[in-house]
Amino acid sequence: LEDEVHVHGGAEEVQVLSRTMEEMRGGLLQRERELQMMLGGIAHEVRNPLGGMELFVGLLKEDLQGQDEELELLARVEKELGVLKRVVEEFLEFARKTAADRSPVDLAELAFEVSMLADLPVRCAPALEVDADKEQLRRLLLNLARNARQAGAGALSIEARGEVLVLADDGPGVPPDKADRIFDAFYTTREKGTGLGLALCRKIAEAHGGKLELLGEGPGARFRLDLNSEIRAL
Repeated sequence: LEDEVHVHGGAEEVQVLSRTMEEMRGGLLQRERELQMMLGGIAHEVRNPLGGMELFVGLLKEDLQGQDEELELLARVEKELGVLKRVVEEFLEFARKTAADRSPVDLAELAFEVSMLADLPVRCAPALEVDADKEQLRRLLLNLARNARQAGAGALSIEARGEVLVLADDGPGVPPDKADRIFDAFYTTREKGTGLGLALCRKIAEAHGGKLELLGEGPGARFRLDLNSEIRAL
C-alpha cells in the first residue's frame, strides 16, 4: 500500500485503470492508518486507568493481610488485570508501525530468555545467529511459545532449514479447518484471546522483508519463518 500505482504511456483504458487502482490504494492506506490510530488510542486510554487499578490492588493487598477469603478474591481481580494488561500491550504492538532495526541476534540466548518469560522450554540447537530486530523477534517467539503452552505443548524448538527458520512445538497442532485463518487479526479460538498474537508475528516477519507461514506437516504446530537474513551457525 505504500507504493504508488503509476503507468506511463499506454492506451487510455490502461491509464484509467491505473488511476482507479491508485485511488483504491490511497483509500486502503488511509483506512489502515486510521485503524492503527484507533487501536493505539483505545489502548492508551485503557492503559492509564489500568495502572491506577493495579496500584489500588496493591494497597488493598496490604490492608487485607490475614483475611484469606478477601485476599483470594483480590487475587482473582489481580489475575484478570494481568489478562487485560496483556490485551492492551498486544493492541499497542499491533497498532505500532516500526521498521526492523537489525543487529546480530544469538538465537540460543534469545530462546533462553523467551523460555523464562513463557514458562515453556524453547530450544535452539545447534546455536544460530541471524541479523534481526532483537525486540521484535523476542515478541514473535514469545507469542508462539505462549500459544504453544496454551495448546498443551511441552516445548518449542528452533532450527535452520536453508535460509529460513522452522519453529515447531510438540502440541496437538492447528486443526485443518482453522489453518487458513490463524493469521487473521482478531481471529481467536480462545475465550480470552485477542486474536492479535499470530497477526503480530506475521507483521514482524514482514517488517524484516520476509514472511511467516504455517507448515502443513506435523506433528504439532510448525511455522516457517523467513527473516530475509543469512542464518549462521555459532
